[in-house]
Amino acid sequence: MLAVARTLIGNPDLLLPDEPSEGLTPLIARESQNQIIKLRDEGETILLAEQTSNFV
Repeated sequence: MLAVARTLIGNPDLLLPDEPSEGLTPLIARESQNQIIKLRDEGETILLAEQTSNFV
């Protein structure tokens, strides 16, 4: 989670999260998903690699 925060500080043009929910508890994984969706809705470009089927 710290790596994600450090990346966002740099205001990148493109986010490439690779399995961002790996190793997280279900509650924190859901919150991470919500934050990624929020970034997408704000116009951030995101290319996401995830094996779980419930990630939007």
